[in-house]
Amino acid sequence: MSCHWVFAGPRDPILAVGLEPLLSEIGFFLSSWPYHRVAAPAPRSADVIVEVNERGFRVQSQTTPIQETGLDEPFDAAVEAPFEAATEVVSGLIDACLAQTESAVCIHAAAAEAGRGVALLIGGSGTGKSSVGLQLAARGHRFFGDDRIILQGVGRGRSAAATCLGLVPKVRLPLPETWGSPYRDFIEARTFFQGEACALLHLEEPLAAGFGDSQEVAAFILLDRQPSGPAALTPVSRTSVLKGLLQSASSPSLSVERIVDDMSELTRVVPGYALRFSSSAEAAALVAKELCSARPEV
Repeated sequence: MSCHWVFAGPRDPILAVGLEPLLSEIGFFLSSWPYHRVAAPAPRSADVIVEVNERGFRVQSQTTPIQETGLDEPFDAAVEAPFEAATEVVSGLIDACLAQTESAVCIHAAAAEAGRGVALLIGGSGTGKSSVGLQLAARGHRFFGDDRIILQGVGRGRSAAATCLGLVPKVRLPLPETWGSPYRDFIEARTFFQGEACALLHLEEPLAAGFGDSQEVAAFILLDRQPSGPAALTPVSRTSVLKGLLQSASSPSLSVERIVDDMSELTRVVPGYALRFSSSAEAAALVAKELCSARPEV
């Protein structure tokens, strides 16, 4: 390779090669993660490698979590579409970032400021992580992400730090009419790309944290989306929180046993709640009332 790409890492630069055919797509995913091109061969083996072939793209990540592949070797994905390839590249970058961070775990969750720290919104696909998180952002609570968050300093007998990865937030389309015009206006004013199923957003400062920004985890919120009914926020057992965390946690450097131990310790010091809701607007209003310090709405 005659050139390479350098991404910011927690300790050392993260290197990638072969990104040229995917630059537009990768730009869609990254909002504040610093990176630049270097017109020289990579000085060492790259963390992420992209190759173009007759079937599409081959993406290799040197630090993919072993527990996700079941193999003690680099992840190797063959995909056809550029957006799929860009998704694999971003995953590889996150794994490389995790590998440089001591006692770090990646959680699939949305996150927003809650009082003096960050609340992690935990749930599977379609449970409203993005919509509740963005509703909080629209109320002025700094947004930390709607997909993946790094937890640093886990397992030290105190709360961990939630660290923003600088990924572009997204929202499913069409927006429900029940979300109301203020929130719809908030989303539409910040949409820079719109497809049939989702829109990608640019959240300006101070509405969104930037790459590497960290705050202590203040609460875990398990999302329970329902077809109807009022929003309710209630304390939940450590066991329930731990189950939700383990279903969404990964790390390229920690064993499954270590992740279980660290997440278990974390649930001892950070309160957990269940958020039952049908309207993400009502859910965000309730979280803001119960857990967040007062902030002016946007």
